[in-house]
Amino acid sequence: MRGDPVDVSTIGCPGEALRNWARQAERDDGLRAGPTSEEKEELAKLRRELRQANEIQRKASAYLACPHESGPQ
Repeated sequence: MRGDPVDVSTIGCPGEALRNWARQAERDDGLRAGPTSEEKEELAKLRRELRQANEIQRKASAYLACPHESGPQ
């Protein structure tokens, strides 16, 4: 994917950002090993869902661990 060199100062983004973008484009096109953009999005979604599930579990555990009123006796 080598072409004409680009003067990154004219684009307005750091050179490393441009290199990362180009590498990700190569992954998306199957030219480079690694997760595609779609796979990265899916992983991010799954991580968010896992954090939410862990938070629910943490709150449920705390609720069940503390003593509660058992009603009239």
